[in-house]
Amino acid sequence: MTDEVMKRVPENAPDWTLPEDIEVEGGKAKGLPRRTILMGAAWSVPVISAAIATPLAAASITPTLEFVGGPYTADACGNTAVTVRMTTNGTTPAPGEPVQISLPAGFTWSDGTTAPRTFTTAADGTVTVTGLSVPPTNGQLQFTATSGTLTAATPITVSGATGSIKNFAGNVTLPAIPTGVTVVEIQSGVQGANGLQQLVSFLGSDGNVYRANSFNGGGTFGPWAVSPAFPGATTLITASNDATGITWATDGTTVKNFAGTTLPALPAGVTVKQIDATTGSGGTDFIQVLGSDGNVYRSTGLNGTYSAWTKSPSFSNTTKILAVSEDASAVTLVSDGTSIKYFNNSATLPALPAGAQIVDIQVTTAADGTITVIARGAGGFVYRTTGSGPNFAPWQTSTAYPGAATAIDINNNSTDYAWVTNGTAVKNFGGTLTTPALPGGVRIVDLQTTNVNGTNFLQVRGSDGNVYRTSSNATTGTFPAWTKSTSFDGTATDFYVNNDQNMNTWIAGGLC
Repeated sequence: MTDEVMKRVPENAPDWTLPEDIEVEGGKAKGLPRRTILMGAAWSVPVISAAIATPLAAASITPTLEFVGGPYTADACGNTAVTVRMTTNGTTPAPGEPVQISLPAGFTWSDGTTAPRTFTTAADGTVTVTGLSVPPTNGQLQFTATSGTLTAATPITVSGATGSIKNFAGNVTLPAIPTGVTVVEIQSGVQGANGLQQLVSFLGSDGNVYRANSFNGGGTFGPWAVSPAFPGATTLITASNDATGITWATDGTTVKNFAGTTLPALPAGVTVKQIDATTGSGGTDFIQVLGSDGNVYRSTGLNGTYSAWTKSPSFSNTTKILAVSEDASAVTLVSDGTSIKYFNNSATLPALPAGAQIVDIQVTTAADGTITVIARGAGGFVYRTTGSGPNFAPWQTSTAYPGAATAIDINNNSTDYAWVTNGTAVKNFGGTLTTPALPGGVRIVDLQTTNVNGTNFLQVRGSDGNVYRTSSNATTGTFPAWTKSTSFDGTATDFYVNNDQNMNTWIAGGLC
């Protein structure tokens, strides 16, 4: 008999056992129907009544913390309120207790600040906070509350926002996005070696792909065009970031370009988990996908005619990572998490340090043909190797944030500068160049870098919903304080940096 059930039996009760048809789970009886108790009881009826009431009290001796009235809903750009209740036993209010409330991303207190705040429960055990500002972003977010060892959480669904895209300086706003559509993912590229035609594409919350072009290299863009590829059903997009700017889309089972040209069918039952594309030096498009069956597939084409998908012989059915050099070299690497090979299995890179479990790979090709590969392990270490063909140097381990790296990036425009972050600042692979920390304890949630005429430009999206930039000449190595973009102050949801010499940075956010 479980301890929980024993506590419910009077000390003077005669021999009594838990009927065999009572199911026990986690040390507690799963439901004691009244009929069963009456059949097994040998004491008087009044005692039985007491035994039935006792479990209700026993189940309520633990203090509780909960949000009242959740889950919540709110209008974007409006105000909302939340109430938290604390009890000593599930029913009795717990007055005078501290409760810390944390806001969802993008929400602010009535004074515009965002840091968690601690309140004291009233006589009825509640804390009610009003005047919370709702950001211009749609989706489901979460409030959390803590008091000692107690925790509580509840979702809030925000609706009514419309997406918008601006440049980093905030002086170029792309055409208005259809009402109610927000930006899920943004991609960008240029066409022509001089980069005069800029192309910005995004996947909308309505499942459509949109693209706007600027033909003069400036800030004037035409209206958004809607791709006919997968109306209302697109799941992923990518753009060739190599002076072609071609946008590719998938609904999870088929791949098309923005114009709707359909690539051959993938093997039956395979769905697309990741898609990457680039254009080779001869104008051939290389499209690669990581399939749900643990294989990487490639289709190539020129002038709208594409080959059947070729399955990589590397890591058959066990591939976890796909990395493509977004330049004319079209180098494609695949990994099962413990080793790295070329797509065609023509070479295996040197063995990684013992125990390394790779979670991210970045690759680029320099103007002289040297391939640089960086890999981040699950243990927070970052590794690098360089070479070409089948010949690569042994892996080096970065001295930047050893055991604490949270993200990596490599300048993918024929320079091989590799960058590492621990979530608060950024260093180069060698650990010799360091940026200042982001202000106010803001965490880095996305890192993108490029190099323009010898100057390294680092951009990050912070946990506060802002995009920041700092830059340094490669010879001086001194990074100034981060500059915060004026676009979507506190409500940026995504950003994209062109890995080319024009360094255009596009930021997505919301309007109401």
